[in-house]
Order: sequence, then structure tokens, then C-alpha cells
Amino acid sequence: MDSEQTTYRTVPSRPVQLPRALAVFNALNPDEQGRILEQYERLTRAPVGQGAWKAFQPFGKAPGLKLLRVGDDLNVIFRLIEGRQPEVVDIVWA
Repeated sequence: MDSEQTTYRTVPSRPVQLPRALAVFNALNPDEQGRILEQYERLTRAPVGQGAWKAFQPFGKAPGLKLLRVGDDLNVIFRLIEGRQPEVVDIVWA
């Protein structure tokens, strides 16, 4: 019997870890931080390739880099590699 396997991810305790992304994240106001964390949580709870994952746009030429708009003024660059937690690479203002 064939069964469709769905991959879910869990939210790590520290979704923003890379030095530049962490510095920018810490400089944001609480509302902006909350919007990013909310999007991140939606992403990690959705089946890979569905739901929140469809909002990503390719970014650059490096494998796995994707851009996610968070509201009208913030863009979050993620590294998405199958089998690993999504990683926030950078946060930039639109």
C-alpha cells in the first residue's frame, strides 16, 4: 500500500542564529520581531512544499536561498535545505 509521506518541521528554540541576522533581528522593534517569528512558526508547521512554503521566492544563485516578504517593509532570507531546519540568513528592509 502506498502512503504519502508528509514532512513536518519543529520550531527550534533559536530560529535566528547567524550573526548578521541575529544582530538585525535584535535591532527590530517587538512588533517586527513578532511578525518574523510568526511567519517562521507557520513555515515550520506546514508540510514541506505546501501552505506557508508557497510564499517563498528564489533568491540569488546559492542553493536553498529563498526570500520571504514579511509585511510591506521586511524581507527575510532563508536557507531551506531538505531534512534540515529552515535557517534565517539575513533580514532586510524592503
